Amino acid sequence: MLSLSRVFVSDLRRSVNHKTLLGIPYNAVLVLLTSYRYLSTPTKRDLAIQRLSEEVFSRGNMHLKNVYALSALPEGLHSFPEVCFIGKPNVGKSTLISCLLHNPKLGRGSSIAGSTRSLQFFNVGDALLLVDTPGYGGWGRRHLPQKQSERAEAFSILFRYLALRKRRNLKRVYWLIEASATTPVSIQARDEEILTFLRREGVPFSVILTKIDRHRRYYLEEYRKSRVLERNGLNFQEHTRNICSRIPTPLDGLRRNVQEVYAFLATDSVPIFGVSANRQCPMRCENLSLLQHDIVHYCTQELSNESQLTYADLHELSYFPPSAEEILKIQIKYPIEAFIVPQDNRISLNKMVDMHEDAKARYVTSHSHSDFLTTLDAEEGCLLDSRQDSMLKVEKNHEQHGPIPEIHPPSACMSMGGNPLQFRVNESTAGVQPCSLVTSFSLLTEDDNENQTFPLDNDRNTRGTSLEVVSGAKREKVNSTVQNPSTLMHPAECSSSSSIPTTLLSSLEPSTQTVMAINGVHIPRSMISTSVEELVRKKDDEFLWFEGKSGARAYDKIIAQDHLVDRASAPLFVQHDSAAQLSDAELDSIQRVHVRSAARRRKERLLEKYIDKKRKDRSIYMQAESYMCPWLAGVGQDNRQAVVGLSSITGEFLGKGCVLKGLKRTGFGGKSYSAKTLRNRGRSTKKTGFWAA
Repeated sequence: MLSLSRVFVSDLRRSVNHKTLLGIPYNAVLVLLTSYRYLSTPTKRDLAIQRLSEEVFSRGNMHLKNVYALSALPEGLHSFPEVCFIGKPNVGKSTLISCLLHNPKLGRGSSIAGSTRSLQFFNVGDALLLVDTPGYGGWGRRHLPQKQSERAEAFSILFRYLALRKRRNLKRVYWLIEASATTPVSIQARDEEILTFLRREGVPFSVILTKIDRHRRYYLEEYRKSRVLERNGLNFQEHTRNICSRIPTPLDGLRRNVQEVYAFLATDSVPIFGVSANRQCPMRCENLSLLQHDIVHYCTQELSNESQLTYADLHELSYFPPSAEEILKIQIKYPIEAFIVPQDNRISLNKMVDMHEDAKARYVTSHSHSDFLTTLDAEEGCLLDSRQDSMLKVEKNHEQHGPIPEIHPPSACMSMGGNPLQFRVNESTAGVQPCSLVTSFSLLTEDDNENQTFPLDNDRNTRGTSLEVVSGAKREKVNSTVQNPSTLMHPAECSSSSSIPTTLLSSLEPSTQTVMAINGVHIPRSMISTSVEELVRKKDDEFLWFEGKSGARAYDKIIAQDHLVDRASAPLFVQHDSAAQLSDAELDSIQRVHVRSAARRRKERLLEKYIDKKRKDRSIYMQAESYMCPWLAGVGQDNRQAVVGLSSITGEFLGKGCVLKGLKRTGFGGKSYSAKTLRNRGRSTKKTGFWAA
């Protein structure tokens, strides 16, 4: 690769910035280079990173876990540097990861947008993690009742993960954008929201142009059409020459895409890659080796010394898990309700909110015959917040049964439930009859006051009444002021003023009626569907569960115990044979002395067989052809065909090919197998495909 690039280095340095994507057409294959360091003479660190990346990606890989909540992120023994791939649906995230892992069964994708609906972690060589994420945008072929809640859950875990891990495990974010040969690069509203989020949170990212083989196919197709026209005699030679000169080369189309991406980013300091991944035909993949080197380059930034660029040092990198307070802070900053996006990726969040408000105004205007909107009308038009339905029912009951006498409570401490306590809202507005709000409280004693917690933020009881009233063509807001239950006094003290607590005031502010999206757009809560609200209530106690299950507390206890016994100089664990073990003194102190000699001998035999004995290191991708079936490889046969064509074997020995046939059927142990077992014995166990490394 380096020798090929030196031929074109002078032209590339003049034409393209050193931080941009560089293209070289060679043998009708577009070879792409991504950084200036690949064009110039490589340094010792570059060569060390290249060797390390080849070693890491050749050690095998496996699917680690799927994550649906922040409390389930890998930590502890699975804490490694992470690299994340994000983008719109169907840009090729899962396909690219599958080709990087050399396994078509890992990172499965399909032509249907939205196949990946969770964070998928893949362990590469037990040294780093690749993260596949759900596509941010409209999904295809999903049931309408489930689509909005599923997308909100998937998008919330995606952006919460990016905000939480940006300064810890997450070393680089690769943003995938599709290349285009005939039209400009498709930059839509979802891309603008992703860019705003990455810049606001300060997440380091690079751009990857996927499907760059479109430029080569387009160039070959146009050239073939021009040759067909020339052979048919439909144009002259000069006209053919003009047509060929107007056909953009793959390098020209690639440069055009790069300039369009830089115009969208408004900067040229972001590295841009160009790759082509093909799961069915891995030989057609382009530029994946350079992407592997770049991944290892960012994962080894903490290893400043060149002598530390080894697999052992990369394997030892670990990170402290996040605390429950950090989890809660991220959840409050990015609520699940904020991830409601339109199905059409061309519609921005601002336009979606404007369309909702316009539809809301048209619906109210068309239903101006009634003074109040009923709950049924609100549900049909999706106009009012579902949390205000109870207020509408209370108002309707008041109109039917008349006013309720005003009663003052004899105690200063009350909680929801129990004996009903009713009070009247005295304010009224023009065109609206005075209304009263019925709320139920139960009286508490002073002893119960210390152990009682008041849900001040209860949506149905502490939120101020805000109803949209229609009087002819004029609409007015009615804000009913409710007295604070905790400050209600005896009848003798009713003349004294009472103050509303801060929590109740904050619930009456207009900001609580909206949620802020990742790009700063305020989405009204009237747009939130019932399924999303149920999802929010189900996810509320997520950080509490995380606080009890997280390994952060265990690490704190170990460190505190280490300082308590004044053993800061002596290590708590010692490293021996690539496994963490206790020291000899600690091991002797916790071992129980066996009374019977038979038990001691049984333990010694167990230790000698499984622990003390040095066993052969094997890869996690062990091929069954050489391990379970020695008759297929390693016993003298050149290849698998040596035992297939038994009828073609010639010789004067007795039985001809019967010996080899019996060896293949029974193996060396003399045990026979069924036809089904023989059919599957030669297949691989973990590694799938002849092309896997």
